[in-house]
Amino acid sequence: MKTIIRPVWLVVLLVGIAGMARSEHKVLDSLIRVALDRNPGLIAIEHRYQASRDEANGAGALPDPMLSIGFLNLPRSSLALDKTPMSGVVVGLSQTVPWPGKLRGRTRLADIESSRRGEKLSLARFHLAAELARSYYDYAFQVLSFTVIAENKRLAETVAAIAGERYANGEIPAREMLRSAMHAERLGVRLLGAEQNIESARLKLERILGNPIDDDLAAILPQDIPIQIPADEDPVPDNPVLREAGLAVRSAGAAHDLARSDYRPDITVGIDYRLRETVPGDPTAGEDYLSFKVGFNIPLWFFARQKKKTAATRQLVNAARQQEIDIRNRLTERLADTRQTIRSLQASLAGYTEKIVPRARAAAEAARIAYEVNEADFDDFLSARNEFLETELERLTFLKKLNKVMADYDELVGRIHNR
Repeated sequence: MKTIIRPVWLVVLLVGIAGMARSEHKVLDSLIRVALDRNPGLIAIEHRYQASRDEANGAGALPDPMLSIGFLNLPRSSLALDKTPMSGVVVGLSQTVPWPGKLRGRTRLADIESSRRGEKLSLARFHLAAELARSYYDYAFQVLSFTVIAENKRLAETVAAIAGERYANGEIPAREMLRSAMHAERLGVRLLGAEQNIESARLKLERILGNPIDDDLAAILPQDIPIQIPADEDPVPDNPVLREAGLAVRSAGAAHDLARSDYRPDITVGIDYRLRETVPGDPTAGEDYLSFKVGFNIPLWFFARQKKKTAATRQLVNAARQQEIDIRNRLTERLADTRQTIRSLQASLAGYTEKIVPRARAAAEAARIAYEVNEADFDDFLSARNEFLETELERLTFLKKLNKVMADYDELVGRIHNR
């Protein structure tokens, strides 16, 4: 309970301070920086990206050379090396050299694939920042809701005490006294639920951050943050998903080029060194021999392998191009829909902030005063207080939704909380 009460009281002290929005953004930016540095899921993606970079750096290397050893022309009866000049121990070294351009093509494909992982890392960063922002506003909503319910509970307890005195003096019936006490108790139960919601939201924040929350940071929570509404003419987002789709087209093209290069043979060069024994009648008196060789594979079954492979990669190129168009269209649609949602939520929030909540507050205050001077019954007071409580919670809900949708918008356009 201590971890909940401390930030709640700090929030109460901070309510109404001018310029609070700027501090809140600094706090959220600080939390995002912590998450980007410490979130284990993001760190795992970073390691995979670095692994892809290491793989790309070695993609253009030559195949490993082949070292061989053999015993040549040994008589079957004796297996001796000194019976004939043809016998000997051969040590060979050969190296396969792909046709010019193949290694460069493999390097290009590996670099593009690594870049795709880099875009996935960028996307993970944007997604984590947006998730952190959304969770932050969920946490803020729960804490601020707690303060609203707690304020109403304290007032309900005061009214219940007044009702108890009036009942003792015979001014009101027992039913009204009991209802006022029940109202305060129900708000107490609701407050317990709000405490649990705060703790759940806090645990989610800590999971995203990868470590416990600093209460000093978590204390400053959003109130009426001014929202910068995006313009209709905003361009198509520079989103990592879209960039990765473009790289997928390039990757498919590189794979197609590499498949076409399989029509060209690889060249193998080698050298053999034959160690010989001195044998009677050998004109070279046991001198060792050197042999040189050059060979290449023959893409003889091109109609069964290379042709089908190039046809398949050509289809993958077409698929990647269409996928990129589809992703662009979907992002554009989501961007327009998100802008409209932001405008709708802003209008709703403005209506609650400027008209609905002030009127509900005034009506509740008038009902309280009237009840205390015995000019209104408890039903009028209870109805006005409940209406004020619900309208204030509804206002906070719209504020939370607006900020969470703005976090969605940041993720769509490829930025990290940069309003």
